Amino acid sequence: GRPVTWNYYGRIVAAQELLGSEEKEEAFVRWRVQLKEKAIARMDFERGIETAVQVHDYEGANIFSRTPAMKAATDRIIAIFTDNYPEMVETQLFLHVPKLMECLVSMISAFLPARTTRRFRVVAPGQTVQTLLEHLHVTSLPRGYGGFEKGKPYERFVVHPREPKRARYAAKAGTTVEVRYVVEAGEVEARVEKRVAGEGGEV
Repeated sequence: GRPVTWNYYGRIVAAQELLGSEEKEEAFVRWRVQLKEKAIARMDFERGIETAVQVHDYEGANIFSRTPAMKAATDRIIAIFTDNYPEMVETQLFLHVPKLMECLVSMISAFLPARTTRRFRVVAPGQTVQTLLEHLHVTSLPRGYGGFEKGKPYERFVVHPREPKRARYAAKAGTTVEVRYVVEAGEVEARVEKRVAGEGGEV
């Protein structure tokens, strides 16, 4: 599918440390453009994959902590992307958006072209995983959103209404077993049972 870039605004280091000088601002802008180039390199124009998906996660972010240096760097990046990479974003997903910011986005959207605002999607609480899975494969879901650890085996099941699905796994005594599941659509109730096969046997 389309490449996905992730922006975590709640994890920004101190602005002075990141953008405390012209040299640091220049390095930050170059890094962000390089990230854009890496996303483009993952596109497959022959198969019609000509756009990317951007995810903006505001969990833990303080919308009032934006400094003049951060605004200046952001304005530069937006100008570069607008002038050099037009129409290369399919969808922009906004996660964990503070209520005040959600209102601001709605107000600003009223003055933007429809072709721009149709790419914006503020994800409702509780819909994060399902929305992300509309744009990426379940194995690409980051662990922080309930995804699987990279390189670990997994199984995929189709669960029909009122038809229980059972999965059995054997493990030696003393083994630590971690069970994670991701619901791609709808609601599923899951539970884990441990059964001891016998002394010295499997559990």
